[in-house]
Amino acid sequence: MMITMPRGDAPLPSDTKPRRSTRALALLGCALLLTLLAAVTMASRRQGPLRSLARAAEGGRIYLPAVRNDPTPTPPPTAEPPPPPPTLEPGRELRAVWVSRYDWTSYGVSPQPGDIQNVVRQAATAGFNAIFFQVRAAGDAYYTPGLEPWSPRLTGTLGPSLGVHPGWDPLAELIERAHAAGIQAHAWLNVYPTWQAPPEGMGSLVPPIDGVWPPQALNRLTDHQSGGYGLGYSWRVYDSEGHMPITWGQYIWASPACPQVRDHIAAVAADIATRYPIDGLHLDNVRYPGRRYSLDPFTQQACAADPACHWPPSDAWRADYQRRQVTELVARITRQTHAIRPNALVSAAVWPVYQSRPGWPSTSQGYHDYYQDSHRWVQEGAVDAIAPMVYGSGIFTDVDTWGLIVADYLANSGGNWVLPGVGVETNDGHCVSAESIGGQIATARVLGAPGHAVFSLKGLERCGYLAYLRAGLYAEPALPPAH
Repeated sequence: MMITMPRGDAPLPSDTKPRRSTRALALLGCALLLTLLAAVTMASRRQGPLRSLARAAEGGRIYLPAVRNDPTPTPPPTAEPPPPPPTLEPGRELRAVWVSRYDWTSYGVSPQPGDIQNVVRQAATAGFNAIFFQVRAAGDAYYTPGLEPWSPRLTGTLGPSLGVHPGWDPLAELIERAHAAGIQAHAWLNVYPTWQAPPEGMGSLVPPIDGVWPPQALNRLTDHQSGGYGLGYSWRVYDSEGHMPITWGQYIWASPACPQVRDHIAAVAADIATRYPIDGLHLDNVRYPGRRYSLDPFTQQACAADPACHWPPSDAWRADYQRRQVTELVARITRQTHAIRPNALVSAAVWPVYQSRPGWPSTSQGYHDYYQDSHRWVQEGAVDAIAPMVYGSGIFTDVDTWGLIVADYLANSGGNWVLPGVGVETNDGHCVSAESIGGQIATARVLGAPGHAVFSLKGLERCGYLAYLRAGLYAEPALPPAH
């Protein structure tokens, strides 16, 4: 399948030139009128989010912690003019970019508000109208706590400075800047990763307890102190040898079957939606970490209560049960988010392939290998949108293969949103060709997708594709469609 990429700089055919001066004057008058209307519309759109942000700030819902007041105030964003508004009347397409913690923070450096300003500037320059901004990596916060402590990356470490106030609020800064530029701000949460130990020699294997408030999620779930749940190791995922151990540099995953895990994650999501004027919540790592998990105590209890199950459970029983646990939390977060912010978009990044089809390349599957029933989520409205992460592996750089996978998601969406993921880099760090990126975005448009999401902003910068998007695929501006 060959897709022709649209070009924003294609010249008009010569026979479209007007032949009489009166016609030229009429066209000039229409153009001036449309330009004036577009400018008025853009000014109105810019003021709306800023007024909303100001009202929320006056009510104490952005910068004040939910658990306790922090003695260090959040400084107001520094003055900087927003990017100029587009000169053309935009169409409708969600153009989202993932911005992870690695895109703007680094070890040994305390990031500053200017780093967020640069993030928004780059997104606006490329032509994006939505940012998926990571606010929770593994039981930490890139916003004012809240129910989880400040991320140590905000103060230049990978663990020792957990809970230390950085002196500013990255999420608040991102929302302010993005809304001023006419860009949506979506809060991106890693759902089940609960702690990520630093590389060996860069901090403690476990999160510190003393002097950290709120408690880090691993400590809150494990211990009784400081109002914790006191579950020991039972909240973690288990394989046949026992609970998942803590390993240097790796995530510790919580079991979706644990009620306290579900309650805590739902509370974190509700806290963000309540205190910040976000345009959406974006869920990631909302699955089991692999096929051998989880034989945890909560799953064992569920098996004992079901006459059809005998321990150890059959693969079929466990697969169905585990997919249900994940789906129920996703639906719960969506319901509560809509109750707080009815217009917010709840989306989820999902495994690249739901179930393999005949003739497809051999690869892992979200439904069977990670107990992620993403087709059901979007069909039943458990989320507003899914974003299949069809990137990373070299097989997904082929436009035809990418198109087959995306078409399968769209055919099974129940008419709801599928925002296919477009990768800029492969897993081994190579830049995907501009032809492949352009072909995938053009294919998504031909297939009727309401938009797409690009991973990631840092990759676009490294590979030199920010200007490429603006000059071609994003030459004409677009507004996010209503959902």
